[in-house]
Amino acid sequence: MKRLLKEIEDLSRDYSSLVKIILTFTSVFLVIPFFILLYNRGANDWLTAFMTFYLVIATLGLAIITAAVIIWQGQQLKRQLELQVITELYKEWNEDEMFEARCSLCKILPPEGIITDFGDDTFDKVENVIEFLERIASYYMNSVLTKRLVWDTFSFYIMRYYFYTQKAIKEIEKYWGDDKILYRDLSDLYNELIDYECNERNKNKKEIEQSFVDETNKFKKSECYEIQISQNSD
Repeated sequence: MKRLLKEIEDLSRDYSSLVKIILTFTSVFLVIPFFILLYNRGANDWLTAFMTFYLVIATLGLAIITAAVIIWQGQQLKRQLELQVITELYKEWNEDEMFEARCSLCKILPPEGIITDFGDDTFDKVENVIEFLERIASYYMNSVLTKRLVWDTFSFYIMRYYFYTQKAIKEIEKYWGDDKILYRDLSDLYNELIDYECNERNKNKKEIEQSFVDETNKFKKSECYEIQISQNSD
């Protein structure tokens, strides 16, 4: 988190530095020649022609640089927005209310991971977590967040929670009139992250998903402090 905040500060600092450079360029290549022309108004035509040509070239150069800066600024603002969004999501993900929702969901995870027993409050527990992850997926699908940043920050949770609740999600979709678009963004993001994970770790999808099953208990303990206490007391 500190790294993300520092990156936001660095982007703002870089932008300020670039503005100073452009202002310096403007003064050197436009302001100074302009005053030279004023000072030599009675000089020979060749000097006037030369300085006029120089001003045209300088103006053209400044226009090109300005266009490049606008493009660069747009990219930096997008990057800054992305970092701010992911920072706010990270804060919300670790708030007490969300932690309790994650813990409640982990308590009903079976040893094999995937939820297949749909009790009275199962859907509520699943939705309390999955809807948050669906929001992240929607940000990604609308190009607010990049895949790399999502993978670096939330893929650990997105892949596991979706894998563990995939059957419950299908039941929720059936409950709402077989609504296939209810968690479509999350489903698409899960598949993309799995592919990305396979490439990064040089494994296939089956191996990755089997690791989710094998690590179910470890994941539950990492997500829910109450589970750790209970198992330690046993």
